[in-house]
Amino acid sequence: MLTVSRSVLRSLRSLHRKCVSGKPRGPAPPVRVSSERDASTWSMVFPEAIVACRVPGTHGNFRTFLLPLDAIAVGQATDDPISLQLHGNRAEMRWTDRGLPRTQQCDWTQPGSHHDLPVLPKSWSPMTAEFLAALHEASQTASEEPSRFALDRVQIQGETGSVIAADRSSIYWHKGFEFPFSDNVLIPALPLFGSPEWRTSTEVSLGKTESHLVVRAGVWTAFLLLDRVGRFPDVASIVPKTPTPTKFEIDGDDASSLLEALPRWPGFRDDKQPLTLDLTPQQPAVIRGQDEESKTVTELVLKRSLVTNGPSRVAINRAFLKRAIQLDCRTIRVVGADKPVVATNDRILWLTAALDPSSIVEANSTSVISRLNSSPAISLERSHAMKPAESNGHPRDRAEPPEMTDPLAEAESLRAALFEATQSATRLVALLKSKKKEQKALATVYSSLKSLNLGP
Repeated sequence: MLTVSRSVLRSLRSLHRKCVSGKPRGPAPPVRVSSERDASTWSMVFPEAIVACRVPGTHGNFRTFLLPLDAIAVGQATDDPISLQLHGNRAEMRWTDRGLPRTQQCDWTQPGSHHDLPVLPKSWSPMTAEFLAALHEASQTASEEPSRFALDRVQIQGETGSVIAADRSSIYWHKGFEFPFSDNVLIPALPLFGSPEWRTSTEVSLGKTESHLVVRAGVWTAFLLLDRVGRFPDVASIVPKTPTPTKFEIDGDDASSLLEALPRWPGFRDDKQPLTLDLTPQQPAVIRGQDEESKTVTELVLKRSLVTNGPSRVAINRAFLKRAIQLDCRTIRVVGADKPVVATNDRILWLTAALDPSSIVEANSTSVISRLNSSPAISLERSHAMKPAESNGHPRDRAEPPEMTDPLAEAESLRAALFEATQSATRLVALLKSKKKEQKALATVYSSLKSLNLGP
């Protein structure tokens, strides 16, 4: 009898979704189960990766067999054990759910040679959890579609100790690792290593074979197929080399407030989500945006984040700035309005292409100015103060009304919420229309087949 915890089976189903994310859907791969005297191994084979979990325990020597993935859906989220036995060509799983005994049966099948696990590396090198975080961030950056360059891959540079990924407008480059090989390899970009099964592991190791890069974290092992054909761009040639770029470092308090401000910053309706950096030497950095309809210009003054060198103005996608803060890349370097913008820290470089200079928003005398102070709340001030209303007659004897919030800020927040609701409704309508077209097409095909009289 095999025994396995319910959490392992839930993790297999979760990691299956990670490994097929963004890929064409097909039948779920079966789960290969093998055992030795001191452990059982549960694994799944994907086109570009194999994921395996080694579960310690005394099981005896079981035959190796395949189970359908759907058969290991085993109820509530607990870590209770599940026992598995084979009876002829049927597999029986037993467990307890809310105090009640449960049983589930399914057919098992014999595995083929393509279900076998690859050979393990001859040697392993210990890695830190930072390496798993780098693989996760790289997979988030890589393009979903292949192109002339293998932008849907992650490059591991053995000699420089770097993890690199890029899409058509940005680059993620994490340096400072020591790998047990010196060549450069390309691996699939899988959103696997940000899952709880991997990011909570403290024992991480890395190895390489002729066909796979192998990552091990605790009981989990991932065999990542090496791409021997694809070509990766020379990212070092894309990074600006100017010795004295305009530079500022986002202060920690400014960073927190900026993360709060960015989602409702003017210009969110534009596909490129433009945001202007206006940088003057020895002055606070200024972030500027313009409303598409009213043309109102809004400025955010990062008064703790002083600029050196310059001046420079550049337009970027606001998502770049948000990700830079999340990656703790708070040193921003700008070379020119048409050159890539770089955010860095000691180990990570995060780069984006600048938007067209026509997207740069200039300051004007009617700008709405927002100054970040010690509080994360953002106060908006009109550049022209309104004259207070005069009282008409004697004031009534009543309590003072509560202080009103800034109506402009409230209006901006409401407009953002309405826009998001409209976008959601638009996507829903498009989905329903697509379903309706599919139904019409199926009805037409069925009618055509029926007219052919193909029946016996």
